[in-house]
Amino acid sequence: MKRSQGSKAHRLDRLAQELTHLSRRSLHRWHRFTDRLADGRARRANNWIRFSHRVRAGRRRLVQAYRDRWYRLSDRVAAGRRKRADSFGFLWGRFSDRVVAGRSRLADWRYELDNGWRFHPILGGILGGVVVISALVLIRTGSDTAVSGDASVAPPRTAAEPVRRGLHAENDGLPGYEVHVNEGGGYLFSYPDTWEIISAGNGTRLISSDDEVIITFETGPSGSLEEASDRVMENVTRSYSAVELVAPEIERTPQGFRSVVAGGDALEATGARVRFLSITIQGPDENRAIIVRFAPSADPIEALPAIQEIVSSFRISQVQSV
Repeated sequence: MKRSQGSKAHRLDRLAQELTHLSRRSLHRWHRFTDRLADGRARRANNWIRFSHRVRAGRRRLVQAYRDRWYRLSDRVAAGRRKRADSFGFLWGRFSDRVVAGRSRLADWRYELDNGWRFHPILGGILGGVVVISALVLIRTGSDTAVSGDASVAPPRTAAEPVRRGLHAENDGLPGYEVHVNEGGGYLFSYPDTWEIISAGNGTRLISSDDEVIITFETGPSGSLEEASDRVMENVTRSYSAVELVAPEIERTPQGFRSVVAGGDALEATGARVRFLSITIQGPDENRAIIVRFAPSADPIEALPAIQEIVSSFRISQVQSV
């Protein structure tokens, strides 16, 4: 017996429906499964990211702590090195200064030995002491003896010439020497004609032909001889630094006037060492001063003979009683 065509079609529809329903359930389960896989992957990825962040943060903290300790250690090491370097530099500077000073003293000492002079032990002013000693010699060994009454001038190198009186002496006629009279200052002296002379008021400046020596003649400060000498020396050394003075000496000039001879050396503004000499004389009316300055390149020993001739010829006028 044959089934009807309608029942066969009904079974096919039912089969198609069942297949459709089965595919939907399978797809739904597959989607749920894939969603779970995706969620798991996302969770694992998130966990890995959090773990990696923790690792990086830990590394940064470790590196920062290590760097801080390293910086503190390196700063301490650098500070220690600087302290040691400063201490060594200070000690080395003191040592080198002593070596330089010793070499300078040795060179001066050799120079003195070569030129026949003794080392002055008071302040180490070697050439300053030489200048002062020479000035004492030239004052003690003037070309004439003390004269009473009017001032007199004896021409240098000619003790046999007659003594001049007053401040109006003419040229003594010696070759190479001139006589300068300063009426306002009340003094006169002779000098080589190769030297330049500049006179202004009571003061006179004498400059050597090579500009190495400058001799200044002027009226001195008022007061006692010692006070006047101190003020003269203060004026001389006012612009200098590192001044070293030789102990002053009190002597008498060929005219019989008391005088103070002092000298020394110092550093000028350029750093060069200069030497100087001051002779303060107590005159009958007022004090007089003779200041000798040597240039840094000057040779005091070579210039002393001419200075001796000039200073020994210096005369002060006597006060005339009315």
